[in-house]
Amino acid sequence: AKTRSKHIQIVSEILSQLKTGGVDLPPSADDASCTIQLGHHLTSLLWLEGKLKSKKRSQYIMVLGYVDGPTELMLDLPGGKRHLGESTLESLVREVKEETSLELDKQWLEERLSRRYGGALDENSEDVHALESEKENGNVYFVIP
Repeated sequence: AKTRSKHIQIVSEILSQLKTGGVDLPPSADDASCTIQLGHHLTSLLWLEGKLKSKKRSQYIMVLGYVDGPTELMLDLPGGKRHLGESTLESLVREVKEETSLELDKQWLEERLSRRYGGALDENSEDVHALESEKENGNVYFVIP
């Protein structure tokens, strides 16, 4: 019951932010019969963010909404797999462009990200920090201040 209550709270907050930002949602999004699911990437990021000290939490999260019929909405993050020989940074830039048509400034990110992920900085001096799942070969989520 606690998890379901938290899920409802998060979905309600995300929908409120989307509406405030001028995003057109399906009419059924306000209806109790609408099924709103959080994708596994978004769920993982929210869980990892919850473990952070409040000063490092991001204020905004890029969420994609996928409408699956008149009463289903899926909210998730842009993401995907790295291509062979591709750095994590290159994958980040490519996946965001493929899924949202937004072009991230690779050089700007490179100047703020550690070498571990394809950037130019030492690990302790990065501006953009990465949240990694604890699984081996797990997902990496970048928090850009």
